Amino acid sequence: MNDMKTSNRKSRWALGLLPVLVAGWIGLTPLAAFAHPWVNGNVYAAISNGQYQQYSSTGATGDLLQVGTIGRPDGGFTAGCGFNPAGNPPGPVNLYTTVWHENKIVISTDAGATHGLPPVAAQVIDTSLVSPGHPETIVFNTAGDFFVGLVDAPLGQANLLKYSKANVLLGKWELTRGARGVDSIDLAPDQDTIYYTSEDNVIRTFTITSTAPGGGTGTQGIYHTGAASSRYYGIRLLQGGNVFGNGTSTPGFLMVADTQNIKVLNAAGTSVMNTYGTGVSPHPVYGNGWFSVSVDSGGGAFVAGDFYSGRIVKFNADGTVAPGYNFVANPQPFRVNGVCVKGELTVGVVPFPAVGFYVVGDTNAGLTPGPFTSPPAPNSVTFNHPTWSAQNTMSLGDSGDSAFKGFAETTIPATADCGGLWGSKGGNTSNTAVTIGQKVAILVTKQVTSDGTYKAKGNIDAIVLVQVTSITGGGNPRFVGTVVDVICVL
Repeated sequence: MNDMKTSNRKSRWALGLLPVLVAGWIGLTPLAAFAHPWVNGNVYAAISNGQYQQYSSTGATGDLLQVGTIGRPDGGFTAGCGFNPAGNPPGPVNLYTTVWHENKIVISTDAGATHGLPPVAAQVIDTSLVSPGHPETIVFNTAGDFFVGLVDAPLGQANLLKYSKANVLLGKWELTRGARGVDSIDLAPDQDTIYYTSEDNVIRTFTITSTAPGGGTGTQGIYHTGAASSRYYGIRLLQGGNVFGNGTSTPGFLMVADTQNIKVLNAAGTSVMNTYGTGVSPHPVYGNGWFSVSVDSGGGAFVAGDFYSGRIVKFNADGTVAPGYNFVANPQPFRVNGVCVKGELTVGVVPFPAVGFYVVGDTNAGLTPGPFTSPPAPNSVTFNHPTWSAQNTMSLGDSGDSAFKGFAETTIPATADCGGLWGSKGGNTSNTAVTIGQKVAILVTKQVTSDGTYKAKGNIDAIVLVQVTSITGGGNPRFVGTVVDVICVL
């Protein structure tokens, strides 16, 4: 069976492999179509024929986005997708989709969608002008710039591209190949390290050492090598505090679709902490074909695509399937080749610490007396500090543990977002490992309180991006930084 899977996987993009269904896919989903707004929790699935299908957070069918040519004899494959960070650039959040066979990135806006009008394809980027090789996946950094992986670029040609938020080429690199080129990618919090798959059993890294126009150099590395039978495709680096780890208290680090199942790996890449998707509605001939993954906007579940069965499935952290979210998006094998969730807080866009979350007061961050300005004022903030309560002022006051140092072990939901909660069971707890880069995402709160569970807790009233300017304290680091961007604010 493994030989059959490998053989069919290699011919996934073969011309004329299977006839293309132009109509009839919508009727395979379990619920009636919903109104068209693009909201957090919506899922967008690449279903070939130049198309992406929108689904609601409960699995209802929404807009059908036509971003490529209809009726291509080769199938008109579509693949990875992603949303630009809110406010980068200013204006609506747009959907960036890869049109594999046409070597294009198509940028669509939801302008008019709430009025029942079709989405608008705003701009098109032709990646073949830089390097041939079929764009497969796309990922953003905090500034709104984005990376594109090319899965079939020839030797000697770039297989990783970087564009600015204005769609201007910033760099290109040729990364080490496995079975193919650069398949699925994700970006680390340092904004320069790419984790990627190459359709073999290795997850590699590439750390950029120069971002000068036209390219630069980088350092190759290996994060994880799996069993010889493994075939790694879609990956997602996981936010600190996620619920996909060992099922108790230890969060995972990276999620990877391995055809047979979906694995969650530890930070060192040395062990599999959890697995999902084994035996969930496999294809009757090929079996499981897990290919793409995207974390749900709340952080407590994730969505996966199976390219053998054509299914889209949402898994809760405990491995159960979310009600209504196990359906066929396209019944033909090798057609469902990407999924993305609107509102997913990717690590590269929101660089939280590897463990836990830092907290600052709203007055220090510039939240009061009104909303943040854009760009924000260069306010200085102090966190993970023994005199945090003296360094931070909240507009609604501080009645929590006076020993609170500005480090929260927990958020609800597990992936921190504006409107959620944060908590510290040990008010004097600090993060003793320096696990942040030059920029770090920090929670902003208007009030610190306590209860029987948490010695310090509060609402997440905003999340800001902070440029770290000072690290002191040696083994018990103390941080000072400057607010440089706003990720979200209530």
